Amino acid sequence: MSNPEFVTAENGSKFMFDGTGSGIGISIGEPPEYYLTFYRYGNTVTYPCGRQFGAVQTRLAVIGVTAEGGPNGTISSPSIILNSTAQEPDINCPPYGLPISVTYPLNSIPPVFTIRNVTFSLVYNATGYSSTHNGTRTYNPGFTMLFNATKGIQWDSFLFFWPTSTPVGIPTSPFTGYEFPANMTWFLNGTEPYLSATLPFSYNDGGNNSISMSGFSLCASGCGAQSTLLTGSVSVHSTSPLYSLQLLVNGMVQERVLSQSVLTVYSLPYQAVLQSQVAKGNVYQIELVATFRDGSTWTAKALVTAE
Repeated sequence: MSNPEFVTAENGSKFMFDGTGSGIGISIGEPPEYYLTFYRYGNTVTYPCGRQFGAVQTRLAVIGVTAEGGPNGTISSPSIILNSTAQEPDINCPPYGLPISVTYPLNSIPPVFTIRNVTFSLVYNATGYSSTHNGTRTYNPGFTMLFNATKGIQWDSFLFFWPTSTPVGIPTSPFTGYEFPANMTWFLNGTEPYLSATLPFSYNDGGNNSISMSGFSLCASGCGAQSTLLTGSVSVHSTSPLYSLQLLVNGMVQERVLSQSVLTVYSLPYQAVLQSQVAKGNVYQIELVATFRDGSTWTAKALVTAE
């Protein structure tokens, strides 16, 4: 930090070290090289994933330092480069919204309840439970509660048991169920057990979220350096922000792009360089699969003739 060249690059401003953007490179038989990044941040912030996921501070400038490692951990021959503009960070927004849950005291759990489009059913609520799972027989002479959670053809089971004939305290579970986007846990409110059922993300079936494609063209030749360029326009109309777009050409995945926009109704230009070869005059089916942050998806399709 006292290096005169680095101090000159800072020019009286405060640059902060970025541990995630820095690293080390090692070559066999050579001393290691360190790549250090320092940013000058502005006073404004953005919310690329929505306010519920926190703010991102704007970057105004960056200093990159490359230095060679020496004996006993010393650093020598630093190369210091100041860039008066800094690229904004790549933001991987959480694909879904905030968790949603319901809680019930032990003596008031309904036989059937729902969270969005997931249905929870209390299918066993007594002593003397016995069952076989993966070849293992489970028998509990104490008190047992068994729940099924279903969403369409997806399902999971949640088994809780107490060692006594009455449910006192927090129960235990002899085995976990299948993978399913739901969770059931217990906690004590005083001495009374409470059940909490949670969806890790709030999702729907995508009825309010959609995209459409227009003006798509595929250039197989004469596109300069990029010989397989796909261009067009995508319109987004949703109640949940777009999380990602996945491109498929004739059913083959080409790329997946993460969105940083928090808007829900807008149009954006789309451009992609195809990984596979295309032939001029052939017709290709272009698909864009949109995933929204509430977990829903929508697929738009178009037939495009390569030019």
